[in-house]
Amino acid sequence: MRFNGGNGGRRWDLRAVPQLVLAGGRGLGQHWMLATFSLVAAFALWFVIQDVENPRVTGFVPPEADAPAITVQPLNVPTGYVVAAPDPVRVRVEARKEVLPDLSPGDFEATIDVKDERLGSPVSVRVDVRSNRSGVRVMGVTPPNVTVTIVKAAVKTMNVNVRQLGSLPPNFAEGKSPPVVDPSTVTVSGLPNLVESVNTVDLDVDMSQVRSSSPIEGALVARTANGTPVTVNLSATRAKVTFAITQQFEQQTFSPVPNVTGQPAPGYRITSVLIDPPTLTITGLPDDIDKTKSVGLERLDISGATTNVNAIRKVITQQNISVDHQTVNVTVDIKPIECGIDGTTAAPCGAVTFVVGPQIGTPPSGLALASSTRVSVQVAVYGPLDQLNSLKVSDIKASVSLSGAKEGTASYPVTVSVPAGLTVVQPDPVSITLVATS
Repeated sequence: MRFNGGNGGRRWDLRAVPQLVLAGGRGLGQHWMLATFSLVAAFALWFVIQDVENPRVTGFVPPEADAPAITVQPLNVPTGYVVAAPDPVRVRVEARKEVLPDLSPGDFEATIDVKDERLGSPVSVRVDVRSNRSGVRVMGVTPPNVTVTIVKAAVKTMNVNVRQLGSLPPNFAEGKSPPVVDPSTVTVSGLPNLVESVNTVDLDVDMSQVRSSSPIEGALVARTANGTPVTVNLSATRAKVTFAITQQFEQQTFSPVPNVTGQPAPGYRITSVLIDPPTLTITGLPDDIDKTKSVGLERLDISGATTNVNAIRKVITQQNISVDHQTVNVTVDIKPIECGIDGTTAAPCGAVTFVVGPQIGTPPSGLALASSTRVSVQVAVYGPLDQLNSLKVSDIKASVSLSGAKEGTASYPVTVSVPAGLTVVQPDPVSITLVATS
Protein backbone atom coordinates (compact mmCIF):
# COMPACT_ATOMS: atom_id res chain seq x y z
CA MET A 1 0.00 0.00 0.00
CA ARG A 2 1.23 3.41 -0.81
CA PHE A 3 0.27 6.78 0.70
CA ASN A 4 0.19 9.93 -1.38
CA GLY A 5 0.92 13.02 0.74
CA GLY A 6 -0.90 15.36 -1.71
CA ASN A 7 0.35 17.68 -4.41
CA GLY A 8 4.09 17.76 -4.24
CA GLY A 9 4.03 15.32 -1.27
CA ARG A 10 6.17 12.24 -0.86
CA ARG A 11 4.91 8.69 -1.34
CA TRP A 12 5.30 6.34 1.68
CA ASP A 13 5.50 2.59 1.33
CA LEU A 14 3.95 1.14 4.52
CA ARG A 15 5.73 -2.15 3.84
CA ALA A 16 8.90 -0.45 5.00
CA VAL A 17 7.54 0.23 8.54
CA PRO A 18 8.45 -3.19 10.03
CA GLN A 19 11.96 -2.82 8.69
CA LEU A 20 12.27 0.62 10.35
CA VAL A 21 11.00 -0.70 13.71
CA LEU A 22 13.40 -3.66 13.58
CA ALA A 23 16.29 -1.36 12.78
CA GLY A 24 15.35 1.01 15.63
CA GLY A 25 15.09 -1.86 18.11
CA ARG A 26 18.46 -3.20 16.99
CA GLY A 27 19.96 0.27 17.55
CA LEU A 28 18.35 0.61 20.99
CA GLY A 29 19.68 -2.77 22.03
CA GLN A 30 23.13 -1.78 20.93
CA HIS A 31 22.85 1.44 23.00
CA TRP A 32 21.83 -0.52 26.14
CA MET A 33 24.75 -2.85 25.66
CA LEU A 34 27.06 0.12 25.34
CA ALA A 35 25.57 1.77 28.46
CA THR A 36 25.95 -1.41 30.50
CA PHE A 37 29.52 -1.88 29.32
CA SER A 38 30.32 1.74 30.22
CA LEU A 39 28.88 1.29 33.74
CA VAL A 40 30.88 -1.89 34.35
CA ALA A 41 33.99 -0.23 32.99
CA ALA A 42 33.48 2.77 35.29
CA PHE A 43 33.19 0.54 38.36
CA ALA A 44 36.25 -1.40 37.34
CA LEU A 45 38.18 1.82 36.84
CA TRP A 46 37.01 3.11 40.25
CA PHE A 47 38.22 -0.04 41.98
CA VAL A 48 41.56 0.22 40.21
CA ILE A 49 41.93 3.84 41.34
CA GLN A 50 40.96 2.89 44.89
CA ASP A 51 43.55 0.14 44.99
CA VAL A 52 46.21 2.56 43.72
CA GLU A 53 45.37 5.72 45.69
CA ASN A 54 43.66 4.15 48.74
CA PRO A 55 44.89 0.54 48.97
CA ARG A 56 43.78 -2.00 51.56
CA VAL A 57 46.28 -2.29 54.41
CA THR A 58 46.49 -4.14 57.72
CA GLY A 59 46.96 -2.76 61.20
CA PHE A 60 46.03 -3.10 64.86
CA VAL A 61 43.11 -1.58 66.78
CA PRO A 62 44.07 -0.04 69.09
CA PRO A 63 47.43 0.74 67.50
CA GLU A 64 49.33 0.62 70.80
CA ALA A 65 49.21 -2.36 73.15
CA ASP A 66 48.70 -0.16 76.24
CA ALA A 67 45.85 1.89 74.75
CA PRO A 68 42.21 1.30 75.85
CA ALA A 69 41.30 -1.95 74.14
CA ILE A 70 38.13 -3.76 73.08
CA THR A 71 35.91 -4.89 75.97
CA VAL A 72 34.90 -8.56 75.90
CA GLN A 73 31.26 -9.37 76.71
CA PRO A 74 30.37 -12.86 78.07
CA LEU A 75 27.32 -14.52 76.47
CA ASN A 76 25.01 -17.30 77.71
CA VAL A 77 26.06 -16.97 81.36
CA PRO A 78 24.09 -19.57 83.42
CA THR A 79 21.28 -18.18 85.56
CA GLY A 80 22.52 -17.24 89.02
CA TYR A 81 26.16 -17.02 87.95
CA VAL A 82 28.47 -14.19 86.93
CA VAL A 83 31.74 -13.83 85.09
CA ALA A 84 34.47 -11.45 86.11
CA ALA A 85 35.19 -8.94 83.38
CA PRO A 86 37.55 -10.65 80.92
CA ASP A 87 40.76 -8.93 79.86
CA PRO A 88 40.26 -6.65 76.82
CA VAL A 89 41.69 -7.60 73.44
CA ARG A 90 43.27 -6.05 70.34
CA VAL A 91 42.45 -6.96 66.76
CA ARG A 92 44.45 -7.02 63.55
CA VAL A 93 42.29 -5.77 60.71
CA GLU A 94 42.37 -5.17 56.99
CA ALA A 95 40.85 -1.90 55.76
CA ARG A 96 41.35 0.92 53.35
CA LYS A 97 44.39 3.04 54.13
CA GLU A 98 42.36 6.17 54.84
CA VAL A 99 39.90 4.27 57.08
CA LEU A 100 42.41 2.50 59.33
CA PRO A 101 43.47 5.57 61.42
CA ASP A 102 39.82 6.33 62.23
CA LEU A 103 39.03 2.90 63.70
CA SER A 104 38.49 2.68 67.46
CA PRO A 105 37.53 -0.07 69.95
CA GLY A 106 33.93 1.07 69.72
CA ASP A 107 33.81 -0.12 66.09
CA PHE A 108 34.07 -3.75 67.20
CA GLU A 109 32.10 -6.22 69.32
CA ALA A 110 34.09 -8.86 71.19
CA THR A 111 32.26 -11.78 72.85
CA ILE A 112 32.90 -15.12 74.53
CA ASP A 113 30.33 -17.92 74.77
CA VAL A 114 30.42 -19.62 78.22
CA LYS A 115 27.28 -21.72 77.75
CA ASP A 116 28.98 -25.13 78.07
CA GLU A 117 31.99 -24.09 80.12
CA ARG A 118 32.96 -25.55 83.53
CA LEU A 119 31.66 -23.69 86.62
CA GLY A 120 33.77 -22.56 89.54
CA SER A 121 37.20 -23.05 87.92
CA PRO A 122 39.24 -20.95 85.51
CA VAL A 123 38.58 -21.81 81.86
CA SER A 124 40.09 -20.52 78.62
CA VAL A 125 37.46 -19.34 76.12
CA ARG A 126 37.95 -18.28 72.51
CA VAL A 127 37.20 -14.64 71.71
CA ASP A 128 35.02 -13.78 68.71
CA VAL A 129 35.27 -10.25 67.32
CA ARG A 130 32.90 -8.70 64.79
CA SER A 131 33.44 -5.40 62.96
CA ASN A 132 30.65 -2.83 62.90
CA ARG A 133 32.26 -0.93 60.02
CA SER A 134 31.60 -1.88 56.41
CA GLY A 135 34.69 -2.90 54.48
CA VAL A 136 36.72 -3.67 57.63
CA ARG A 137 37.77 -7.32 58.00
CA VAL A 138 39.04 -8.84 61.26
CA MET A 139 42.23 -10.82 60.55
CA GLY A 140 43.13 -11.88 64.10
CA VAL A 141 42.55 -11.33 67.83
CA THR A 142 45.20 -10.74 70.50
CA PRO A 143 44.97 -12.70 72.73
CA PRO A 144 42.80 -15.23 70.87
CA ASN A 145 41.59 -16.72 74.19
CA VAL A 146 40.82 -15.21 77.60
CA THR A 147 40.68 -16.95 80.96
CA VAL A 148 37.54 -16.49 83.03
CA THR A 149 35.91 -18.04 86.07
CA ILE A 150 32.15 -18.58 86.22
CA VAL A 151 31.12 -18.19 89.87
CA LYS A 152 27.89 -18.17 91.83
CA ALA A 153 26.55 -14.62 92.01
CA ALA A 154 26.27 -12.89 95.38
CA VAL A 155 22.92 -11.18 96.02
CA LYS A 156 21.73 -8.63 98.57
CA THR A 157 18.84 -6.16 98.83
CA MET A 158 19.55 -2.50 99.55
CA ASN A 159 17.55 0.69 100.04
CA VAL A 160 17.87 3.35 97.36
CA ASN A 161 19.70 6.34 98.82
CA VAL A 162 18.84 9.82 97.50
CA ARG A 163 22.14 11.69 97.14
CA GLN A 164 21.37 15.41 97.07
CA LEU A 165 23.90 17.53 95.17
CA GLY A 166 23.89 21.29 95.60
CA SER A 167 21.05 23.22 97.19
CA LEU A 168 17.56 24.33 96.24
CA PRO A 169 17.15 27.59 94.29
CA PRO A 170 16.41 30.73 96.31
CA ASN A 171 12.84 30.99 97.63
CA PHE A 172 12.34 27.20 97.59
CA ALA A 173 12.43 24.90 100.61
CA GLU A 174 12.08 21.19 101.24
CA GLY A 175 9.10 20.22 103.38
CA LYS A 176 9.20 18.09 106.51
CA SER A 177 8.00 14.97 104.69
CA PRO A 178 10.89 12.71 103.60
CA PRO A 179 11.45 12.12 99.87
CA VAL A 180 9.41 9.28 98.30
CA VAL A 181 11.55 6.92 96.19
CA ASP A 182 10.25 4.45 93.60
CA PRO A 183 11.51 1.75 93.76
CA SER A 184 12.65 2.17 97.35
CA THR A 185 14.81 -0.98 97.28
CA VAL A 186 16.87 -2.81 94.66
CA THR A 187 18.56 -6.17 94.42
CA VAL A 188 22.32 -6.03 93.97
CA SER A 189 24.00 -9.05 92.35
CA GLY A 190 27.41 -9.81 90.91
CA LEU A 191 30.83 -11.03 91.88
CA PRO A 192 30.92 -11.72 95.63
CA ASN A 193 33.78 -9.34 96.37
CA LEU A 194 32.13 -6.50 94.41
CA VAL A 195 28.69 -7.01 95.94
CA GLU A 196 30.28 -7.06 99.39
CA SER A 197 31.98 -3.71 98.68
CA VAL A 198 28.71 -1.94 97.79
CA ASN A 199 27.85 0.45 100.61
CA THR A 200 25.06 2.48 98.95
CA VAL A 201 22.92 2.46 95.84
CA ASP A 202 22.51 6.14 95.03
CA LEU A 203 20.07 8.20 93.03
CA ASP A 204 21.96 11.47 92.36
CA VAL A 205 19.77 14.58 92.25
CA ASP A 206 20.93 18.09 91.34
CA MET A 207 18.87 20.08 93.85
CA SER A 208 19.60 23.38 92.08
CA GLN A 209 17.22 22.23 89.30
CA VAL A 210 14.35 21.24 91.62
CA ARG A 211 11.47 23.73 91.69
CA SER A 212 8.38 21.61 92.26
CA SER A 213 7.11 18.39 93.79
CA SER A 214 7.09 16.61 90.43
CA PRO A 215 8.92 13.24 90.31
CA ILE A 216 12.57 13.36 89.27
CA GLU A 217 14.06 10.36 87.44
CA GLY A 218 17.70 9.35 87.28
CA ALA A 219 20.16 6.48 86.98
CA LEU A 220 21.11 4.35 90.01
CA VAL A 221 24.78 4.03 90.90
CA ALA A 222 26.28 1.45 93.27
CA ARG A 223 29.13 2.90 95.34
CA THR A 224 31.62 1.85 97.98
CA ALA A 225 31.89 3.57 101.37
CA ASN A 226 34.36 6.10 99.92
CA GLY A 227 32.11 6.89 96.93
CA THR A 228 33.80 4.80 94.25
CA PRO A 229 31.33 3.37 91.68
CA VAL A 230 31.07 -0.44 91.61
CA THR A 231 30.20 -2.53 88.53
CA VAL A 232 27.40 -4.84 89.68
CA ASN A 233 23.95 -5.83 88.41
CA LEU A 234 20.94 -3.93 89.78
CA SER A 235 17.36 -5.16 89.59
CA ALA A 236 16.41 -1.60 88.53
CA THR A 237 18.82 0.72 86.78
CA ARG A 238 16.69 3.87 87.22
CA ALA A 239 14.46 5.28 89.97
CA LYS A 240 12.21 8.26 90.67
CA VAL A 241 12.13 10.51 93.72
CA THR A 242 9.49 13.02 94.78
CA PHE A 243 10.34 15.86 97.16
CA ALA A 244 7.87 17.98 99.13
CA ILE A 245 8.92 21.38 97.76
CA THR A 246 7.39 24.67 98.88
CA GLN A 247 8.05 28.21 97.75
CA GLN A 248 9.03 30.84 100.28
CA PHE A 249 7.00 34.07 100.18
CA GLU A 250 7.50 37.51 101.69
CA GLN A 251 5.06 40.22 102.69
CA GLN A 252 5.28 44.00 102.65
CA THR A 253 2.87 46.80 103.54
CA PHE A 254 2.18 49.73 101.22
CA SER A 255 -0.03 52.81 101.33
CA PRO A 256 -1.96 52.70 98.04
CA VAL A 257 -1.36 55.60 95.66
CA PRO A 258 -4.61 57.27 94.49
CA ASN A 259 -5.02 58.00 90.80
CA VAL A 260 -7.26 61.08 90.82
CA THR A 261 -7.66 62.86 87.48
CA GLY A 262 -9.57 65.93 86.33
CA GLN A 263 -10.37 69.16 88.15
CA PRO A 264 -13.35 70.14 90.31
CA ALA A 265 -15.80 72.72 89.04
CA PRO A 266 -14.57 76.34 88.98
CA GLY A 267 -14.58 77.76 92.51
CA TYR A 268 -13.91 74.36 94.10
CA ARG A 269 -10.75 72.55 95.14
CA ILE A 270 -9.58 69.21 96.52
CA THR A 271 -8.88 69.42 100.23
CA SER A 272 -8.02 65.77 100.91
CA VAL A 273 -8.03 62.24 99.52
CA LEU A 274 -8.86 59.43 101.95
CA ILE A 275 -8.39 55.70 101.28
CA ASP A 276 -9.99 52.88 103.29
CA PRO A 277 -8.15 50.73 104.24
CA PRO A 278 -5.21 53.11 104.35
CA THR A 279 -2.61 50.31 103.93
CA LEU A 280 -2.44 47.10 101.93
CA THR A 281 -0.31 43.97 102.45
CA ILE A 282 1.15 42.33 99.36
CA THR A 283 2.56 38.78 99.20
CA GLY A 284 4.96 37.26 96.68
CA LEU A 285 8.40 35.89 96.01
CA PRO A 286 11.24 38.02 97.41
CA ASP A 287 12.45 39.06 93.95
CA ASP A 288 8.96 40.22 92.95
CA ILE A 289 8.47 42.02 96.27
CA ASP A 290 11.78 43.86 95.79
CA LYS A 291 10.63 45.07 92.37
CA THR A 292 7.40 46.53 93.79
CA LYS A 293 7.88 50.22 94.56
CA SER A 294 4.23 51.18 95.03
CA VAL A 295 0.68 49.87 94.85
CA GLY A 296 -1.60 51.83 92.54
CA LEU A 297 -5.35 52.19 92.20
CA GLU A 298 -7.79 52.33 89.32
CA ARG A 299 -8.29 55.84 87.91
CA LEU A 300 -10.90 58.11 89.52
CA ASP A 301 -12.12 61.13 87.48
CA ILE A 302 -13.49 64.07 89.50
CA SER A 303 -13.95 66.50 86.60
CA GLY A 304 -16.60 69.14 87.43
CA ALA A 305 -17.25 67.87 90.96
CA THR A 306 -18.79 70.26 93.48
CA THR A 307 -19.26 67.77 96.33
CA ASN A 308 -17.26 64.92 97.81
CA VAL A 309 -16.58 62.01 95.45
CA ASN A 310 -16.76 58.53 96.97
CA ALA A 311 -15.95 55.45 94.84
CA ILE A 312 -14.65 51.88 95.04
CA ARG A 313 -11.51 51.33 93.03
CA LYS A 314 -9.56 48.19 92.09
CA VAL A 315 -6.05 47.67 93.43
CA ILE A 316 -3.43 47.37 90.68
CA THR A 317 -0.39 45.15 91.31
CA GLN A 318 2.26 43.54 89.13
CA GLN A 319 2.16 39.91 88.02
CA ASN A 320 2.82 37.19 90.63
CA ILE A 321 1.88 39.53 93.49
CA SER A 322 -1.22 38.95 95.65
CA VAL A 323 -2.84 41.59 97.84
CA ASP A 324 -5.06 41.28 100.93
CA HIS A 325 -7.75 43.60 99.45
CA GLN A 326 -8.77 43.59 95.80
CA THR A 327 -10.60 46.95 96.11
CA VAL A 328 -10.50 50.00 98.37
CA ASN A 329 -12.83 52.89 99.06
CA VAL A 330 -11.56 56.29 97.85
CA THR A 331 -13.06 59.56 99.13
CA VAL A 332 -12.05 62.83 97.50
CA ASP A 333 -13.03 65.81 99.69
CA ILE A 334 -14.23 68.75 97.53
CA LYS A 335 -14.65 72.19 99.12
CA PRO A 336 -15.50 75.66 97.77
CA ILE A 337 -12.52 77.98 97.45
CA GLU A 338 -12.50 80.52 100.29
CA CYS A 339 -11.56 84.01 99.06
CA GLY A 340 -12.17 86.26 102.05
CA ILE A 341 -10.25 86.39 105.27
CA ASP A 342 -13.31 85.21 107.19
CA GLY A 343 -14.14 82.55 104.59
CA THR A 344 -16.89 84.48 102.90
CA THR A 345 -16.88 86.94 100.00
CA ALA A 346 -19.30 88.39 97.57
CA ALA A 347 -16.93 87.91 94.62
CA PRO A 348 -16.82 84.58 92.72
CA CYS A 349 -13.72 82.51 93.49
CA GLY A 350 -11.53 80.22 91.40
CA ALA A 351 -8.14 78.63 91.01
CA VAL A 352 -5.43 78.74 88.38
CA THR A 353 -2.15 76.86 87.96
CA PHE A 354 1.07 78.37 86.63
CA VAL A 355 4.38 76.78 85.70
CA VAL A 356 7.07 78.95 87.25
CA GLY A 357 10.85 78.83 87.05
CA PRO A 358 12.10 79.55 90.57
CA GLN A 359 15.07 81.79 91.27
CA ILE A 360 17.84 79.51 92.59
CA GLY A 361 20.04 80.99 95.29
CA THR A 362 23.82 81.14 95.21
CA PRO A 363 25.45 77.80 96.12
CA PRO A 364 27.87 77.65 99.05
CA SER A 365 31.54 78.30 98.35
CA GLY A 366 33.21 75.52 96.35
CA LEU A 367 29.95 74.29 94.82
CA ALA A 368 28.09 75.03 91.61
CA LEU A 369 24.89 73.98 89.90
CA ALA A 370 25.22 71.00 87.60
CA SER A 371 25.19 72.05 83.94
CA SER A 372 22.03 70.00 83.31
CA THR A 373 20.01 71.80 85.99
CA ARG A 374 16.56 72.77 84.69
CA VAL A 375 13.99 73.51 87.44
CA SER A 376 10.31 74.42 87.18
CA VAL A 377 7.36 74.05 89.55
CA GLN A 378 3.57 74.06 89.29
CA VAL A 379 1.99 76.71 91.47
CA ALA A 380 -1.73 76.59 92.31
CA VAL A 381 -3.22 80.03 93.14
CA TYR A 382 -6.70 80.61 94.59
CA GLY A 383 -8.71 83.83 94.84
CA PRO A 384 -11.37 86.01 93.29
CA LEU A 385 -11.93 85.33 89.59
CA ASP A 386 -11.45 88.95 88.52
CA GLN A 387 -8.06 89.06 90.25
CA LEU A 388 -7.04 85.66 88.88
CA ASN A 389 -7.94 86.74 85.34
CA SER A 390 -5.44 89.62 85.53
CA LEU A 391 -2.72 87.53 87.22
CA LYS A 392 0.47 87.05 85.18
CA VAL A 393 3.39 84.66 85.64
CA SER A 394 5.65 87.60 86.41
CA ASP A 395 3.42 88.38 89.43
CA ILE A 396 4.39 85.08 91.03
CA LYS A 397 7.76 85.00 92.76
CA ALA A 398 9.37 81.63 93.49
CA SER A 399 12.79 81.04 94.98
CA VAL A 400 14.99 78.19 96.21
CA SER A 401 17.54 78.75 98.95
CA LEU A 402 20.77 76.74 98.80
CA SER A 403 21.96 77.85 102.22
CA GLY A 404 23.78 74.99 103.89
CA ALA A 405 23.58 72.83 100.74
CA LYS A 406 26.09 70.05 100.15
CA GLU A 407 27.60 68.39 97.09
CA GLY A 408 25.33 65.88 95.34
CA THR A 409 21.64 65.64 94.55
CA ALA A 410 19.07 66.66 97.17
CA SER A 411 15.56 68.11 97.51
CA TYR A 412 15.18 71.79 98.39
CA PRO A 413 11.96 73.62 99.39
CA VAL A 414 10.46 76.24 97.10
CA THR A 415 9.11 79.48 98.56
CA VAL A 416 6.32 81.13 96.52
CA SER A 417 4.67 84.54 97.04
CA VAL A 418 1.65 85.99 95.20
CA PRO A 419 -0.09 89.38 95.21
CA ALA A 420 -2.25 90.30 98.18
CA GLY A 421 -5.76 88.87 98.14
CA LEU A 422 -4.65 85.58 96.59
CA THR A 423 -3.76 82.28 98.25
CA VAL A 424 -0.98 79.99 97.02
CA VAL A 425 -0.32 76.31 97.70
CA GLN A 426 3.40 75.87 98.26
CA PRO A 427 4.73 73.36 95.66
CA ASP A 428 6.70 70.22 96.38
CA PRO A 429 10.48 70.52 96.92
CA VAL A 430 12.65 70.37 93.80
CA SER A 431 15.65 68.17 93.14
CA ILE A 432 18.92 70.00 92.51
CA THR A 433 22.43 68.64 91.90
CA LEU A 434 25.48 70.53 93.13
CA VAL A 435 28.99 69.73 91.97
CA ALA A 436 32.39 70.72 93.31
CA THR A 437 34.12 73.54 91.45
CA SER A 438 37.67 72.33 92.18
